[in-house]
Amino acid sequence: MRTLAFALIATTLPNLALAVPSSPYLGEDALTFPNGRSLPARRTEVGVPPRSQAAWAELQAHLGTTWRADFDVVTGVPHQIYGGFVDAPGAIASAEAAQAYGLEVLARHGALLAPGAAVSDFVVASNDLTDGLRTVGFVQHHQGLLVEGGQLSFRFKKDRLFMIVSEAWPKVQVNLPKVLLAKEAAVAKAQTWLRSVHGQEGELRDFRGPLILAQTPEGPAVAFVATLRTRQPIGQFDVYVDAESGRPLARRQTLMFADGTILVDSPERYPASTRIQHPGDGLWVTINGVQALADPNGRVTWTGNDTGSAVLTAEGPLVKVVNAAGTSTSVTVPIAPGGSVLWSAANEEHVDAQLVAFVASQDVKHYTKIIAPQMRWLDTNQLLATVNLSEEACNAFSDGVTINFYQAGNGCENMARIPDVVYHEFGHAFHFHAILRGVGSFDSSLSEGAADFLSAVMTGDPGMARGVFGDERPLRHIDPAGGEYRWPENISRDPHGTGLIFAGAMWDLRKALIELLGEGPGATLTNRLYYAALARSRDIPSSYAEVLAADDDDGDLGNGTPHLCLINAAFEPHGLVSSTLAGSGVKKPELIGFQLEVPVERQNTCPGTEVASMVVTWEVRGQPGSGGRLNLTPGEGTRWIASIPTQPAGTVLRYKLEIVLGSGDRTVYPNNAADPMYEVYVGEVTPIYCTGFEDVAFGQGWGANASTGSNEWEIGAPVGVAGSGDPSAAYAGDKVVGTDLGNVEESNGRYGRLTETQLNSPTIDTTGFAQVRLQYRRWLTVEDGLGDQATIVANNGLAWSNYASTETSTVHHIDREWRFQDVDLTPFVANSQVEVSFRLSTNERRSYGGWTIDEFCVVGVNMACGNNVVEVGEACDDGNDTNGDGCEQGCVLTPAPICGNGIVELGEACDDANQANGDGCEATCTATPPPPLAVCGNGAVETGEACDDGIFDGSRCAPGCVLPTVDPGLAQLDEESGCGCSTGRRSPGAPWALALLVFGLAFRRRR
Repeated sequence: MRTLAFALIATTLPNLALAVPSSPYLGEDALTFPNGRSLPARRTEVGVPPRSQAAWAELQAHLGTTWRADFDVVTGVPHQIYGGFVDAPGAIASAEAAQAYGLEVLARHGALLAPGAAVSDFVVASNDLTDGLRTVGFVQHHQGLLVEGGQLSFRFKKDRLFMIVSEAWPKVQVNLPKVLLAKEAAVAKAQTWLRSVHGQEGELRDFRGPLILAQTPEGPAVAFVATLRTRQPIGQFDVYVDAESGRPLARRQTLMFADGTILVDSPERYPASTRIQHPGDGLWVTINGVQALADPNGRVTWTGNDTGSAVLTAEGPLVKVVNAAGTSTSVTVPIAPGGSVLWSAANEEHVDAQLVAFVASQDVKHYTKIIAPQMRWLDTNQLLATVNLSEEACNAFSDGVTINFYQAGNGCENMARIPDVVYHEFGHAFHFHAILRGVGSFDSSLSEGAADFLSAVMTGDPGMARGVFGDERPLRHIDPAGGEYRWPENISRDPHGTGLIFAGAMWDLRKALIELLGEGPGATLTNRLYYAALARSRDIPSSYAEVLAADDDDGDLGNGTPHLCLINAAFEPHGLVSSTLAGSGVKKPELIGFQLEVPVERQNTCPGTEVASMVVTWEVRGQPGSGGRLNLTPGEGTRWIASIPTQPAGTVLRYKLEIVLGSGDRTVYPNNAADPMYEVYVGEVTPIYCTGFEDVAFGQGWGANASTGSNEWEIGAPVGVAGSGDPSAAYAGDKVVGTDLGNVEESNGRYGRLTETQLNSPTIDTTGFAQVRLQYRRWLTVEDGLGDQATIVANNGLAWSNYASTETSTVHHIDREWRFQDVDLTPFVANSQVEVSFRLSTNERRSYGGWTIDEFCVVGVNMACGNNVVEVGEACDDGNDTNGDGCEQGCVLTPAPICGNGIVELGEACDDANQANGDGCEATCTATPPPPLAVCGNGAVETGEACDDGIFDGSRCAPGCVLPTVDPGLAQLDEESGCGCSTGRRSPGAPWALALLVFGLAFRRRR
């Protein structure tokens, strides 16, 4: 026997610099309907929706109150239920027993888990026991037909049922076709639709059905599915058509393309890096006409002692490489006993691509076999790798079974010559074969993240696909410095971008487990948890609970898992832990009256996840300096509380909540730097005009237009297109109004650049109301006001606008939840009428989802004058309607009195219509004061005195200040003589002297 050892190596190419082009089919990996609308990423909420509360209470009564769930906001079905357990004796040892337990729970709680379905509608699809975790999956049927995507599964560990996952479609109702379309006709209908959309009809690769497609806009439909492969550009579509008429129902692009934008440093990764001599493990070698297989060290044996003739091809039992640019490479070389042969094509792109693809595929197959030893596909199927495709460049793809790579061009290296890209594309096939039927689902974003993570694990480098551009830059980086990819903020129309969320979480977990357990054990445990997530997850958000289930050791997630704290710490920065703060259990604040309550339902005792403090900051809108900060304290049960001071009716109260954990991590509610406070209106209002847009269409009083760009306003169900920031469900009901909801053909859920658009309400009659307000629900995502202006205009007056920075455009307005907003329209009402307009003016830079509006309501305020409470809009309120007492009828202050108007008013003693003093009413409308009391004998004639000379000798004045008695005769004489004296002893000159004296006094006073 002689041993042949050989290596496969690559070569160098000049640096390239062009960017990777995107596939034209990006965004079509989700189910896309004829109207252009696509299904949004699944959105779940922890709270129990009203329609499910009774059924949820019944489940808790049966299984225990420690169970918790997140509910699908569209279907109302609980997606993942865990946190408790129920004994299931024999479930681990017996597949039949586990299956029976699952069906028993379904029979009892079908109204919650699969509303409207029967137990018989669910058919067992998988029953898997791995690492002590038994998973039983059922697929949903209706009237004997498979319901596409409908499934229900149960998790058992330690003979305990401890997790239930439902993706059942509720209340499926269809009328079975009387006549089914022939296969050929159905395929032709599918091809016709695809050609009308993408200009290619596609080559038939598979055909399924009839089955039920539950999620069409018109409701469930019986369908056939034709899988069609297109070329230039390449794609593969599952096209659903009505099984009776052939009417197009939906399509989904299923190929996983390798393009993106992330970069890292590592040698031996691409043609221009260091070359290594890699063993030809798994290569078929024909020596002297006899086929031999190289072992992991590249050794082969043959009979005889002479030099043999070895024929080398890039094929083995596990991998076959096909050259799309010509005949697959083959070389014949002499091999001497005990010698070696080096097969090198470093300077031949098309040959080197075949060798690198073979080696990388062989390596990744061996590695994943360690991760999933039970996956028979890895060692019983020959992987087909096609290289040197020429229809385009800068790309590679997997269809779940094969992997395919394009040759160099457009500034990109030959993709088969980048081992990272080979690992990545193989990762899609690995994910596809890992999925447990009736349990997990193939989600394109999850698969992209899984493929990137596998590539990074193979190289030990989170910078994936270095060398695509001929240098050290990575194509994508799953662990970027200074930031993490987070759900849902970083959801992208490109699933490669969204996949970085899952890849980053798994990489962070891998680092933490290696630090805790060491390189070998830490990596091994990470791989086990990674595979469990691929096998059982429906999408990226559901991966967290599946990782917990795989890590659990006692069938009770309510008491945590061995590595719960590390898992939380890895997944929380990526937004994948159900609670806003991983492990703290803190939920959104609730303002009940003036008491703020924050539910805290702790699920674990991870260090640092306990709440250290909560502070609410509050203020009255429009009153600078009002309000304050209050510490919340633990109240009864699981709630933290604080009481905000009572505010008068008509006040708009604003508040925000700041939470600090024991670790020092902080968060705030609401999470919007441009509008950082919730607001609530205090007091009663009267609806004037309200609509939830359920029965409103444009032209029914509402209108929209664009003065620049396209009019993108729509009324309909919100789609929540990935990356737009829009909601995926209305605040109430089904419909909203907004900019580019994603419901029309070729829409992307984002507003256009350089546009001026507006939505106009009907003209609203506000007769009878002194105060008029707009109160509605808003989900607004726009740039900083320096770039995009979102405004509310009332009768052409600016009532509100989004925040604008003073220097740089950095504070974008991104609502992450439905927000209540109150806008005072009173200053803009004219002639008891008002029209409200929502406007959007955009720049040429980035774009988001824009306006989404629900529960629009213009209301009037009825002030309660006379209730002894001074309310907003009242100057006073004394509890009566008596005028003139300081507070008039209408709760306005009594006007200040006007002295001199002849009317005695509040605060006046009199008013004689003049300003003369001494006439009984003075100039100040006060009464003339009474004269002072007379003092007889002081020489001054005062009121009540006839005279007062201070002598009282009877000559001029008698005692008592009365005139003396005069003889009538003398009096007559006096009158006749003109003396004017009352006695006969007066001096003839006295009157003149007196007159002169009086004159003199008068003169002196005038000086």
